Amino acid sequence: MARKLSGRIAMVSINVFAKPGFYPESIATKYKGQWVLREGYYSTEQGLMIEGDTMNI
Repeated sequence: MARKLSGRIAMVSINVFAKPGFYPESIATKYKGQWVLREGYYSTEQGLMIEGDTMNI
């Protein structure tokens, strides 16, 4: 079961290389050591969709 779960997590995970001043709290919620992206910030066509306001918290 752990192998199935890890495969699923890998399918829905992304890596982000953030610039200084980026605050993940503006687009995601921290849950058990991971950042869970809020709805509306990812598109299968465009990928991660963030605007300038994520830099101003």
